[in-house]
Amino acid sequence: MEELDVIELLSPVGSWPAGTTGTIVILDEARPDWMMVEILSEEDGSALDTIDLRPDQAKVVWAIKDHGAPQSSDGITVRAAATRSPHR
Repeated sequence: MEELDVIELLSPVGSWPAGTTGTIVILDEARPDWMMVEILSEEDGSALDTIDLRPDQAKVVWAIKDHGAPQSSDGITVRAAATRSPHR
């Protein structure tokens, strides 16, 4: 798993059911048992929530290494719908 990979929840987390997808926004080598995931709106790509997960709670459904980095504008990374899984 890498930052900007899209994951799918394997079981419910908080109010999010299994099968929910999100983008990994923080991985910390000092904390290999933790990652922060952003859940985005299907309709407009706006952020709905950020959740803390263990890597064993999710599987990668879209890997950044297979698709290259998202576009950026003026040095600001754009996490658009293009970084999300087509498997919804």
